[in-house]
Amino acid sequence: MRRSYAYGIAALLIVMTTACVTAPVKPLTAGEHAYGQDEDEKKLIQRSSELDNELRRRGLVLQDAQINAYVRGVAARLVPPAAASAVPFHFYVARDPMVNAFALPNGSIYLNVGLLARLENEAQLAHVLSHEIAHVVQRHSLQQDRNRRATVVAANVADLLLFGTSIAYLPAVGALAGHSRESEAEADRVALEYMSRAGYPLEGAEQLFKLLQEVKQKESAWGSVYSSHPDNQQRAQATREIIASGRWATNTGGANGAKEYLRLRDTLILENVRLKLNVRQYQLAIESADGALVKNPSSPWLHYYRGEAYRLMAEDPAGAAREHAWINDKKYNDDLVAEYVNKKQALLTSAREAYQQSLSADKGFSHAYRGLGLVAYDEGERQAARESLTYYLTHAKEITDRPYINNILGRLESQ
Repeated sequence: MRRSYAYGIAALLIVMTTACVTAPVKPLTAGEHAYGQDEDEKKLIQRSSELDNELRRRGLVLQDAQINAYVRGVAARLVPPAAASAVPFHFYVARDPMVNAFALPNGSIYLNVGLLARLENEAQLAHVLSHEIAHVVQRHSLQQDRNRRATVVAANVADLLLFGTSIAYLPAVGALAGHSRESEAEADRVALEYMSRAGYPLEGAEQLFKLLQEVKQKESAWGSVYSSHPDNQQRAQATREIIASGRWATNTGGANGAKEYLRLRDTLILENVRLKLNVRQYQLAIESADGALVKNPSSPWLHYYRGEAYRLMAEDPAGAAREHAWINDKKYNDDLVAEYVNKKQALLTSAREAYQQSLSADKGFSHAYRGLGLVAYDEGERQAARESLTYYLTHAKEITDRPYINNILGRLESQ
């Protein structure tokens, strides 16, 4: 009897604790929302500011004045005035090729280059921004943090999700910007309201989910709201139902800002391919460049980056094998590396062809000579390597690797 009573009291205490911790928080558009006054929210805001500084320190924030001004201009139309007076919103483009976006509880919102390079018009961008703004306005990070702690109290489990214990980029974001399915669904609904009030056609939201269903699973960041194909289909269906309900003005036929967006997308696509190369995503870089070349076949840069991907795969068989294993869910081992070692000549041939296509698009494109020179050097063609690399050094407007190229030319002279 006493034991049953004790268990009952314990269960009641757990329920009471959970109920207290997970009490709903008021959105920033409500009166007396008390944003940033409780200690747990103060800590979230402080951690968000620390992450902002860390991302800038690591060079993960894109420094492109035109793109940044454009994104902020679109965002300014979407933030509710009441929320803007409560939180200082800031919008950034993250130099990350993964398809993702996230919002921090201090009002900082990041859109990855990998996501922006996929979009086709301003209305789609407006939904991405509105969704992230909604997370801040509805204070989903605070609610999620309290739910986590409530779960820990109820289950008596420490470090349930292991968040906050690493300075790594993704775990830090996951800790501050990871949301439940319910919060994501609410952000989708609220985003349509923001879009409608700003005059954007709501069909842009449905287009976005359809577009993202074409994204490879591996190109979506771990924990990304855009990483699950079935979920994107469900979100598209839910969006269609809300639009059909007539709750918000659909602005059908209104300008979707495609012309304005496409002016900047070429820059985003090139940055996306380059970032993929930086993180040894060679095959994904080739696929991204191939997709972009369908619409812009005369881009010397896209052909050049295709060449770089093939050349780097030839130089880095271990990295190429590792990416292949990652994309195809295969085991990474010596046999897979050996396959890429054996492909070296074929990869260099593909690289040379891509560089030559770059020159066909622009016969004076100096970076293509850099690529041709490096391929010739790998193949032992000293004279061809010397001529191409010298042309690059004497004609390129911006050279960031002059010491490296000079070192190669020095080796060629000594041979």
